[in-house]
Amino acid sequence: MSTADRITIREIAQQAGVSTQTVSRVINQRPDVAQDTRQRVQAVIDATGYFPNRLAQGLTRGRTRTIGVIISGLPLYGPSYTLAGLDKQAQALGFDLAITLIHQEKDIPSAVRQLRAQNVAGVLWSVNGPAGEQVDEMVDSLCSNKIPVVLLSTSQKRPLTSVIVDNFSGSRLAVEHLQSEGCRQIGVITGRMSERSAQERLRGWRLTTSNPDPAYVVRGDWSAASGYQGMRQLLAIQPNIDGVFASNDQMALGVLRAAAQLGRTVPQDLAVIGFDDIPEAAYYRPSLSTVRQDLGESTRLAMQALSEQIHASAAATTWPVQTITLQPELVIRESSRLGRSMPPARTQAIHQIQENDS
Repeated sequence: MSTADRITIREIAQQAGVSTQTVSRVINQRPDVAQDTRQRVQAVIDATGYFPNRLAQGLTRGRTRTIGVIISGLPLYGPSYTLAGLDKQAQALGFDLAITLIHQEKDIPSAVRQLRAQNVAGVLWSVNGPAGEQVDEMVDSLCSNKIPVVLLSTSQKRPLTSVIVDNFSGSRLAVEHLQSEGCRQIGVITGRMSERSAQERLRGWRLTTSNPDPAYVVRGDWSAASGYQGMRQLLAIQPNIDGVFASNDQMALGVLRAAAQLGRTVPQDLAVIGFDDIPEAAYYRPSLSTVRQDLGESTRLAMQALSEQIHASAAATTWPVQTITLQPELVIRESSRLGRSMPPARTQAIHQIQENDS
């Protein structure tokens, strides 16, 4: 057995000249510790290599310092970036993550049972798709066992704190920008239509475009391949389209490739815009105009909200419900610069970020 395994909180307290309660507060990153005291205790912890037994702590308190994450769609940019952000925020707050990947709705009950068996302190729920009765029951089972749940980029029937991006407004920004560049026949390639984000982005297009004909709508599945096929389908049905809103940047990549193969020059005779602002978007050829959603901020706010509920859960059976909505931003690059701008007054009404070529 190593020294780190043998050392106790009592011994750390003696070496640091503080009480065991103070050591416990430092370990659990409680705010009610003076900064110099915290540094002194942390120095002893670092010197001894002490590592707290989180499971034992959880059994004593009835909960571990582990947050369960139930998430779907990991191969896509949004969910994968979200998971990385949650891990970073959890570390900063002194939590571990127990991650469960959902591939189908039928996976959810076993995922919830596993997290309950691990005595998780709370759950971050980021599963896109329809909220069936089975899903509602699983969420209810967590809440009825005093396990706080925060929704991230999704929704449920039960009123719960949630952090969402305003996909509807983001879609309107995209279409309004294409219109400001002179586009009049704007097609859209949707995401997976079982998901709320895809539905809201399509709704934004429908209520903003001057010609919301269903013939201008092609269903995709968020992948570049579906963007490629969708673009070919759009041009076959509507060869005169002059603008395309791809509901995410990965599909926009497929759109650009299909347009090039079919002899359409972007942006000279076809403007293209995506959604997300993935890191690669600036390096597409041409660079991709898009709608940026701040996934880093959404993960920070979701983890902060859940942490607050966890710290209050010992004395509460319900928690205040809030919906935190983040507004996306327009990022204009080469793929949509047709140069047929609308009058200045209209252009100024569009919230945008201009990125110059470097």
